[in-house]
Amino acid sequence: MRRPAVLFALIVAVLCCLALPGRALADRQKAQLYYETGTNWFKKGQYDSAITSFQAAFHEEPLPDFLYNIGLSHKAAQRPHEALRFFEMYNLLVKDPAEKAQAAEQIEKMRAEAAQPLGHYDAVHSHYWLSGQVGALARDRWGVPLVHSMHTMAKVK
Repeated sequence: MRRPAVLFALIVAVLCCLALPGRALADRQKAQLYYETGTNWFKKGQYDSAITSFQAAFHEEPLPDFLYNIGLSHKAAQRPHEALRFFEMYNLLVKDPAEKAQAAEQIEKMRAEAAQPLGHYDAVHSHYWLSGQVGALARDRWGVPLVHSMHTMAKVK
């Protein structure tokens, strides 16, 4: 009586093993689709949507590259603390020395950015004479350079 039960268990185990590659392929395809969607959102400047897509891709296939993309999306969305966290996770999982160096560079940049007070600016840019007046006030208050490009000048008008 034990033989049929053992044989049945063996058949079930073999069938499960045969089904795994199909599942892995489906997960990989879903991950690819989520990655492409996230990339499109990123290119459009929709960083939160990109993050959601990259997280879904990571859920389907936990590749370190998806963590890096999430970090880049947080960086582009001006969230250095979150970007730092994902770059650090990526750095822990990636094996290639060149990719580790790239991650270390991003981590260093994000640590510096995260250390800045909220609302920190490196420079002020103004485009018209009136915004140049306001830009000069901001320059003096924040102690940063002012870059002014004239829109039109009276002589040209």
